[in-house]
Amino acid sequence: MGIKRTFIKNTSFNIGSYVYLVISALISVPILVNSLGISAFGFYTLVISIAPILSVFDFGFSQAAIRNLALPGTSENEKTKTWQTSFFFFGLVGLVLFLIVIGIFQFYLFHLTSIGSIIGRQGPPIMLVVAATVFLNHLNAHFMTHPQAEHRYDIYSLNAFISGSAN
Repeated sequence: MGIKRTFIKNTSFNIGSYVYLVISALISVPILVNSLGISAFGFYTLVISIAPILSVFDFGFSQAAIRNLALPGTSENEKTKTWQTSFFFFGLVGLVLFLIVIGIFQFYLFHLTSIGSIIGRQGPPIMLVVAATVFLNHLNAHFMTHPQAEHRYDIYSLNAFISGSAN
């Protein structure tokens, strides 16, 4: 496949995934506001914004891994070492972020009574689910480096379709 066709295919997948996310948000947000109420939806918005905000703490590992994996002169042994090192650092940082999210939730649940009254006794399970989601999201960023390095944006954009459907 020529570079022009690859570019058009990858761009189409990327734009399609963002259009899908916008459409799914336009459909799901009014449903969530009506079913949760304004206070609970505000807390939900705070919770789902934690993962993207904490994703900045990849310290450039994903871009460095993508670059190293995409270089034409890199041997398979070097690519394996890069992949394993990247996985280790993403796992380590993801674990630290997991603990940070637990700390943030501890503060919100036990020091701010207004938040505790919104979610009630469901706080600890929600806390664990959100912390696990942040951890898995961070590992997912590592696993997405390989499709990006191989110019497989169809696989990379599938991530956006899945997260858009999860709403």
